[in-house]
Amino acid sequence: MDLRIYGSTDSPERWSYRVTCTELCSFGYGCARKLLRHAAAAFALYEGFPFSSKGWHAADQFYRASSSATSNYCAAKRGRSTPEFIAKLGTVVEEIDEAVRWLEHMRDARIAIDLELLSEAEQLRKIWGASLGTARRNEKARQQTLRDERAIRRRQSKPNLRRIPTRPEDL
Repeated sequence: MDLRIYGSTDSPERWSYRVTCTELCSFGYGCARKLLRHAAAAFALYEGFPFSSKGWHAADQFYRASSSATSNYCAAKRGRSTPEFIAKLGTVVEEIDEAVRWLEHMRDARIAIDLELLSEAEQLRKIWGASLGTARRNEKARQQTLRDERAIRRRQSKPNLRRIPTRPEDL
């Protein structure tokens, strides 16, 4: 999958970025591709600010948070265990939440941003937040099933310790 993002401050020829998914991570789902597009758009926004402008720091922080969310999702997919996956997915949610906050900060400071970019960041926050909640619920249900199965095995493996009558009057 190739992706082209154009900065809004200059001509498309100057601010063209070509991103190949396989270079960053093997994405298989639409949400992951959306996250990658968002990071590329964040880079285009960041590149559009001159270093000395008042919005450069906020744009830099926004870009760092957006790209970090993408790389943390790649790392989450390579998690060695479900708890590690959930922890890394939590980092993705934190980073995309930070990106939303930086965009809101730029909007409130009247720094020119694309409001569609803010809307997309908010959508991503909802998507990954819901994914994190689902992963946590599924892991909790899996752990409960394992506990129940262990309890059943313990009950089945315990010897029958009822009192064996030894006297005739106990019969």
